[in-house]
Amino acid sequence: MKRIVCGPSLCFAVLIYGWFTASAFAASQARIVRLSDVQGDVQIDQAFGQGYAKAFLNLPIQQGSKLKTGADARAEVEFEDGSIIHLAPNTILQFLDLSLTDDGGRLSTVELQQGQAYFNLLRETGNARDELTVAFGLESAKPTPPAHFRITRKDQGASLAVFGGSVHLLGPSDNEVDKQQTVELDNDGQPHLVGKAERDAWDQWDKQQIEYHERYLVRSIQPGYPYAYGLSDLGYYGSFFQLAGYGSCWQPYFTGLGWDPFMDGAWVWDPAWGYTWVSAYPWGWMPYHYGSWMYAGGGFGWCWLPGNTWVTNYLPVIITPVRHPPRGFPPRHPPLPGGGRIVQVGRGLTSSALLAKNAQPSLLVVHHGDAGLSIPRGVHNLKEINHDFAQHGQVTLQIAPARAGGAVLVTRQVNAGAQQANSAGRAGTGTGMVSTHISAPVAPSAQASSAPHK
Repeated sequence: MKRIVCGPSLCFAVLIYGWFTASAFAASQARIVRLSDVQGDVQIDQAFGQGYAKAFLNLPIQQGSKLKTGADARAEVEFEDGSIIHLAPNTILQFLDLSLTDDGGRLSTVELQQGQAYFNLLRETGNARDELTVAFGLESAKPTPPAHFRITRKDQGASLAVFGGSVHLLGPSDNEVDKQQTVELDNDGQPHLVGKAERDAWDQWDKQQIEYHERYLVRSIQPGYPYAYGLSDLGYYGSFFQLAGYGSCWQPYFTGLGWDPFMDGAWVWDPAWGYTWVSAYPWGWMPYHYGSWMYAGGGFGWCWLPGNTWVTNYLPVIITPVRHPPRGFPPRHPPLPGGGRIVQVGRGLTSSALLAKNAQPSLLVVHHGDAGLSIPRGVHNLKEINHDFAQHGQVTLQIAPARAGGAVLVTRQVNAGAQQANSAGRAGTGTGMVSTHISAPVAPSAQASSAPHK
């Protein structure tokens, strides 16, 4: 038997907030996209009239929002279908339009106000209802998906480099730019075709992040499902398994029976939606907008069940099949309206560290309850590392940055004396090795949490 686990005040909050959320969403055609990676000093203006503030992983981006990256910063934005935008350092991008058409098409218009951005569109040409337009100076670029291109704003104009697909310029130039072509535009909008797309210092970073998404994309819940953002993080930071009576469940690596999905994050106030939960975990997008969390008991611990309804803001409704969740649940309910704009929980909101800046190798100790919070993107043997963690409760990663633009090597070492009790859930059954060393390539921009390296 399924049970909804919440006290009277929490259930009331769920009903009231859920009703307002559903009403507001039904009455509008607004959309949200995901801030999926934050490295270094990234600022966000969420169009609430409060100006720029520090940006964090998994913040929802709405129409009117602006992102600004600092001199050593990078950011990634993920759209509903898994298409992504990468912002290089010293870049400002505004989301002018994030809306839905009457027939369900997604209209996205962004303006590159300064700096450099990469766009990788995954939609096939047949999905004509979805449109992306990129404004920059006097020009606007409208790609024909699938497409991959780079736009750079300069003092004397701009440049457009197309790596895949084609892009139509809608401004004074009115040109079609095909694959492996670069167009330079002066401040009057006059185009100059310069031939093959030239390499840029940030091309490799963009390529590595695209490869990460392609490699780890989870396809098990995609058929007929209209959203794809966050699926690659589910494939990398955890695994699915079959739970009797409930079907396919997902669980993050490096959890333990003492972990719960609301240990780390924050309640963030939004004038349109009220308080919404923003998870600190790098995979913490889809499991907090879709489906529900369940405490399975019997050594399984917490796992996520995909559902049938997408919600803009997340209010924790927990299901348990047999036992009540451990002491300490239900989770903290949202603050009352009118409270602080951000209410931190546990380790609070997180952003990524720029590992490419590290001059010396560093050790990162992964303890139970980490749940991927301190794990960088791109460790290709992460599942094996979790197997060792499941047996010994702790692993140490040695992160050794290589030359700029090269790979980062990660070596894992099991701490054999670590406490095994409560160290892993069902997704962490493992090998039983006492110690091992394995090297694996990691992108130099690999994501790590704000947890310090030791």
